[in-house]
Amino acid sequence: HRAIIKLKKDGHYSNSEIIFTIKVGPHSFTIHGKGSEKLTLKHKNDIVLRKSAFVCSRTLAIKCDMASDDIPREIIKELQSQNAAGIMIIEVK
Repeated sequence: HRAIIKLKKDGHYSNSEIIFTIKVGPHSFTIHGKGSEKLTLKHKNDIVLRKSAFVCSRTLAIKCDMASDDIPREIIKELQSQNAAGIMIIEVK
């Protein structure tokens, strides 16, 4: 999250393509979104990837091509386990 705030301050985040990859066990899921000069990136705990262009302090990307109901059930099932571990990779292009 701090790295993205630095990218925003440096002017590299506005209108950038942002790729989020979630990896859990053998499964992965990718979401493509956009950055915006309107994003504040100020929420300390929450991030939201939005399909719309709505922006608030929680918004990390807008105009995403996927929503939470597009996440494969296998990933959801793995994340519901008490011992679940996953990785979220964020690429800014």
